[in-house]
Order: sequence, then structure tokens, then C-alpha cells
Amino acid sequence: MKTTPPTRPPGAARAAGASLAHFLAFDMLRLSGTETTGWPYRRRGAAS
Repeated sequence: MKTTPPTRPPGAARAAGASLAHFLAFDMLRLSGTETTGWPYRRRGAAS
């Protein structure tokens, strides 16, 4: 079976160079001296 690499649509490289991407990850590990790593993720997120 012969496979071909994926191709980019026209203008994809130009668009990729024109736009910036940002990624921000946040997780609360301590709150007022209390370790929160054992808390469920939703509870940690609600506490922030």
C-alpha cells in the first residue's frame, strides 16, 4: 500500500505565518497553604 504525505490547502503556509498562536495552561496546586493536588480538577478550577 502506497501512502502520500498530507498536503496543505493553498495559502496555508502564508496564513500560518500571519497568525500567532497562544496557549496558557493553569492548574492550582496550592491555595492559602493547602495542597489542592488531591482535589478534583473542577474544584481546583472553581477555587481560582
